[in-house]
Amino acid sequence: KLLSLAKKHNFFVCSDECYNTLYYGKRPISCLDFPESDRWLAFRSLSKRSHMTGFRIGAMMSKNKTLIKNLKKMRAAMGVGTPTFIQKAAITAWDDSLHAEDNAKMYKEKRDKLKPVLESKGFKIFGAEAGFYFWFSHTILKSSEDICSYLLEADLVVTPGTAFGVGGEGYARMVYCDTDDIINEVVARISALRIVS
Repeated sequence: KLLSLAKKHNFFVCSDECYNTLYYGKRPISCLDFPESDRWLAFRSLSKRSHMTGFRIGAMMSKNKTLIKNLKKMRAAMGVGTPTFIQKAAITAWDDSLHAEDNAKMYKEKRDKLKPVLESKGFKIFGAEAGFYFWFSHTILKSSEDICSYLLEADLVVTPGTAFGVGGEGYARMVYCDTDDIINEVVARISALRIVS
């Protein structure tokens, strides 16, 4: 539906697909699933998939040759010359899907530790079917500040939803891309928190 609107109104769907390989259930839909359309631009990255954040390497893909040609012109103005060692590392990473699958399993295990303990304290989890963070709200703690203050009682710092704009009010975001020891400590601290009533 979105791609048909893009064709009708002459715009492009720009799809951030940097987390697309870090999923726990059904594979997320990708713009690449719609080869009949040329109204999309998909962004992929090795920063999440392969833990290569500092390498600053990824890909922009589209079936629209004019769009890719113009992006290539723009890229040249920004400077080229990604070091050879980064290019070689990227080729190796793109050629191997097993490590990305292992990363997804690892994040799922961490999520599966955190999700039930948060739910036991009255939190409602949103998303968490891909990536390494989730959004949550609370049945009684209505503001982002209230949620953050409650977790701060256990010396846990999370990102208030309002950091992402006014639409984030009433939510917080927790990242779980840390060691098992730290995740276990977070679980223990949340477990020890008082029940909000």
